[in-house]
Amino acid sequence: MNRSGIFICSAALLLAGSWLGVAQQSLWPAAAAFSAAVFALGLAVSYKNRKAAVLCIFCCSFCCGWMRGAASFQPSRFAVFENQKVIIDARIVSDIHKARQNMQSFDLLPLSGYSQKISVLTFSRGNYFYGQRVYAIGKLKIPSSSGSFDYKKYLQARGVYAEMFNPEIYVLSAPRAGVVYYSLRAKHFIYDKFFARLPAERAALLVALIIGQKDLMPSGDVSKFNRAGVAHLIAVSGFILTLTLVFTERLKAYIGRMPAMILCLAIAVLYIIMADFASGVFRAAIMAGLYAVSKIYGRQYSVIPSLAFTAALLVLANPLIIKYDIGFMLSFLSILGIVLLAPLLQIALKFMPSKFGIRQIIAVTFAAQVITTPLTLYYFSQFSLVAPITNLMILPVVEICLALGYVLCLPFAGFIAAKAVNAVLAYVLFIVGALAKPQFAAINFSISWQAMCAAYAAMALAYFWIAKFLKPRL
Repeated sequence: MNRSGIFICSAALLLAGSWLGVAQQSLWPAAAAFSAAVFALGLAVSYKNRKAAVLCIFCCSFCCGWMRGAASFQPSRFAVFENQKVIIDARIVSDIHKARQNMQSFDLLPLSGYSQKISVLTFSRGNYFYGQRVYAIGKLKIPSSSGSFDYKKYLQARGVYAEMFNPEIYVLSAPRAGVVYYSLRAKHFIYDKFFARLPAERAALLVALIIGQKDLMPSGDVSKFNRAGVAHLIAVSGFILTLTLVFTERLKAYIGRMPAMILCLAIAVLYIIMADFASGVFRAAIMAGLYAVSKIYGRQYSVIPSLAFTAALLVLANPLIIKYDIGFMLSFLSILGIVLLAPLLQIALKFMPSKFGIRQIIAVTFAAQVITTPLTLYYFSQFSLVAPITNLMILPVVEICLALGYVLCLPFAGFIAAKAVNAVLAYVLFIVGALAKPQFAAINFSISWQAMCAAYAAMALAYFWIAKFLKPRL
């Protein structure tokens, strides 16, 4: 096994160990196993046994992830104030999410030395913004979990350990200017232009397509996207950022390679902030950064090692996302499926036309759907039968929405772009509504985590078996 293979396997085992640590929360067994693995690695190196050393490296990676995952949980420091009315001096540390019925939600970070955040939901019409210092007066509630969805751990993955519902909020000081502040100002300026120049339903869809914020969309439209198998288009993920960076990278023929790479990195940073630092967007941004650096220094770029490095980096920073952030898992699995399965599927689909990228779109869509299906069934208990058709009819126009969506904000060209974007969004809503309507569009059933693991093991075996025979043709 070469160095790249050792690195990829080590990263994969670190992720598996992190998942076990998050699930079991057993630190001392992990520490004991890690110590034993390090001792064995020392012996293997001293005896110059390469195979044993590689095996010990794998064990160390797994145990390191296990320890990091087990040590990731913290008790809520707000537990002593549960159901009590409190006055909190805090700063707004997230973007303001405005949803239907005049609701606003955001996160607060107390200024008294706490590192844990409070999620606030308010019906106030106050003009709140990131960075403001506020007094929040209301009852604190510690999140609880019910059923199969662990809502408490889901919030902890975001750093949130308490909630306040409709508190009294008094703004004490204006936000501090900075990169995040100006990025969010740009975001809200763009969104205001969307709603000023487009019907509300289509403006909400454009917001969801660009940034993954679907709170403004009617619940019926969100359900249709789920049934039609294109929910990934309106979810917080790295998919749209990847498309944006691909579109921007094409400009290198006109502005040069280095300016194009710098522009890509700047857009990646801006998009991370606009997406509230979502892990799926971080994945795309880090991989884009690695790609840009490799091109600048003339190094070869390989997707799988880059994906493994990015996943390991993000999970070490926040192990809870490996189990409680579905967007993170879907983002990585989709890229893995596109890189590994799409080339095989393009061979199987040779009978289809390649004009306009039809064959490639079908192969990429089907690859992403196949590899994410077990995880989707485990978490959402729904499988879309019309997803390949829907993606084929919608994906080609998404890049048009991205390009014209930003042009829409310009003073004069924006009015012309608004007409085109409005027509494209109407087309997207029509296709999604038509394909989601039939009873057979989606089927509902769930699987256990054991069945999910068995499905992925079967996929891995099938992939290696098929790739072995098709390798000369790839």
